[in-house]
Amino acid sequence: MPTEGPLAQDPHAIVEIMRAAWSDHFISNQDALAVPVDFREDLFKEGVTYRIGFYTTDGYVDPLPGNQRVISEAVEMLEDRGHELVPFSMGDIVHETAMGIFGTAFADGGARAAETLKDEPMTPLMEPLRAFASMRNCTKDLGRNLMRRPYMSTQQRDG
Repeated sequence: MPTEGPLAQDPHAIVEIMRAAWSDHFISNQDALAVPVDFREDLFKEGVTYRIGFYTTDGYVDPLPGNQRVISEAVEMLEDRGHELVPFSMGDIVHETAMGIFGTAFADGGARAAETLKDEPMTPLMEPLRAFASMRNCTKDLGRNLMRRPYMSTQQRDG
């Protein structure tokens, strides 16, 4: 089952995993694009309370009832230990993810993507990617502005 991070039986094991991963800039030495970050021992002292954000659904795929229960139980346990839990919404996750992916893939205006995809066989579903990468920058700017949809409220988009 895919996860967004390491799994362990207790929080102390997670801290040990992260301490090992962040020590001596292990991650940034493995990945040139990762920013070197030191492990912050001061955040793991006994008695420190935190303000922790959580969400129960991303608004795109409804979580299973068991997953919702786990989040609710974790929220309750953390609050019982004195932490402040703050619910938040993921917003329009599909749109934001698409914008992030396109923003990253076309950071250079699509020049590298256009060159890479130039002679590649493409499925019909991927053909628009090649077309977008090959467009002039002014056309791409227009497309980006239309994708931002500033003229619509969140309620209009979602409803």
